[in-house]
Amino acid sequence: ASDPVIYYFGDLADKALSGVSRHSDLSRRYDIRPIYGGRSAVPTSELFENLDEWKKTKKNVLLFVLESSPVHQISFMRPVKVGKEQRDTTPEMRRMRKNMLTLEHHYSVHPTSMNALFSIGCSLYPYPGGGIITKINPQIPCHSISELFDDAGYKTALFHAGSFSFWAKRKFYDNRGFDKMMDATSMPGRQDAEQFKWGIEETVGARAVVDF
Repeated sequence: ASDPVIYYFGDLADKALSGVSRHSDLSRRYDIRPIYGGRSAVPTSELFENLDEWKKTKKNVLLFVLESSPVHQISFMRPVKVGKEQRDTTPEMRRMRKNMLTLEHHYSVHPTSMNALFSIGCSLYPYPGGGIITKINPQIPCHSISELFDDAGYKTALFHAGSFSFWAKRKFYDNRGFDKMMDATSMPGRQDAEQFKWGIEETVGARAVVDF
């Protein structure tokens, strides 16, 4: 069988490729190809050829962000014990691990998840000093991942089992290329779901994703 393919998508595709290629283990395990998808990316023939190949095999893309999930509670990374009993807390992720690229050493941002969401969405560092991006500059210009997929012809959606009002998330996500945005106050089935002070149970969000 051929090696699994990793496509780098976006403005920094060429720079991302050069960074990963330094890690020989990744280069041996994966066929790493950058593709041209950003407004400021360098338009080389290789990037466009990879983009054409990617379009032929385009699949659904799901970016699932876990809130407050320490690595010692994620069993596909390492054994998890509750008391004396060993628990498999992430059976589906464990099942897919042989086809998964796992990065165990990385930087994280603080002090809120909104800053992490900003970094994930825009591939940028948050402002120094720990300020919240939605309070400083919620419409900061960046060619976000949702806009990249929107430009590539994808239908895009954002589902959040919490509330967009917390840390003013909507101020950041508006006008970022999403066709649909739903949170704990708008998702179907929320009336019958278990309620928490920070939102509703995750199964409601999962159903909304599947329905989309």
